[in-house]
Amino acid sequence: MHRHRIDDIDVLKIDAQGMDLDVLLAAERMISGKHVPFVFVEVGFQSNDIINSPFAPLNEHLTAHGFRLSGFYNQTGCGQRGAAPNLFFCDALYFHPDALLHRFPSPA
Repeated sequence: MHRHRIDDIDVLKIDAQGMDLDVLLAAERMISGKHVPFVFVEVGFQSNDIINSPFAPLNEHLTAHGFRLSGFYNQTGCGQRGAAPNLFFCDALYFHPDALLHRFPSPA
């Protein structure tokens, strides 16, 4: 964004195969200001998942920056045959109320 002189983006979509928190840390300036109203990130819920970033640290990082969880999408379950499926991974959508108002101001 800095190199191309882009001040704001509408959605930061991250699918970095387990490196999603690293992407967020590198985007610290973007997400700590009012530059990104939405973050869409893939999260995992199983301790043996080596592909997806764990939900808890991502959620903690984003909520510490004022983002709120809006919902889960593209949910994928796992489980043994005959057992109830568990949520394995999904996409999580977060929004930042202040960034949302900054990026999309209400008409006067």
